[in-house]
Amino acid sequence: MNRLKNLNRFQKGILIFTAVMVLVFSVLYPKTIAKTGFEYQGTFLEVGMENGDTIYSGNLHGMPVKFTVTEEKTVFYQYDDKSFGPYTAVEDPAAIPKGAANAEDMTGIELRMADDIIFRGGVLKLWDTYRLYDEENAAEHTIYQVLNNQGSTQIEPPISTLLTLMDGPQLTHKGQWGAWIAATLLCILNVITLIFADELFRFSMSFHISNSKTVTPSDWEIARRYFGWTVLVVAALVIYVKGLM
Repeated sequence: MNRLKNLNRFQKGILIFTAVMVLVFSVLYPKTIAKTGFEYQGTFLEVGMENGDTIYSGNLHGMPVKFTVTEEKTVFYQYDDKSFGPYTAVEDPAAIPKGAANAEDMTGIELRMADDIIFRGGVLKLWDTYRLYDEENAAEHTIYQVLNNQGSTQIEPPISTLLTLMDGPQLTHKGQWGAWIAATLLCILNVITLIFADELFRFSMSFHISNSKTVTPSDWEIARRYFGWTVLVVAALVIYVKGLM
């Protein structure tokens, strides 16, 4: 206890900030990781249920977005105040391109937005990705439609995303326990080096001089300690935050 009382304000501030940081992120990480969702264009859409429909909602480019998937696998999409859909798909073996390689592994699909056909062809699913081949056997990787509304340009969801949602996407979660562990270990290391700074200094000097118990740290050594403590606490904070993204 006396050891803590002898610390100056800066050292006590580092310890208090570290303790609060570990406590806050120890609460945030379980809550964040417990949330499951769907990754869409680099953003995380949290999954939920509403009136029997599956909802994937979040923010994209600063705007609210939401996918609604009904029990009949109909998809609706909202971006800010704009709505797209309904998207529906039906299997049609006749849509598979004639003579296409791997045709036996394809599923013929006709995808519609309301009454408009936006894709008709073969779908080849490879793990969690889709390769789309239209009826002319042309590979399509990024099929989308661009709509202009009062000078702004919005992009409808790719066909592969719609098919993924209809099939039931593989859910993921935000947050990585590895980041929490790494940041917490940094915090523990920082606390140890701060509380036992003199002992650690003399232990390291015992490999260089014969009477390390009487040696005192120089001003450069003191400055190095303060710099090191600051760097470690900032590094831990950065790892905590990035681990939640």
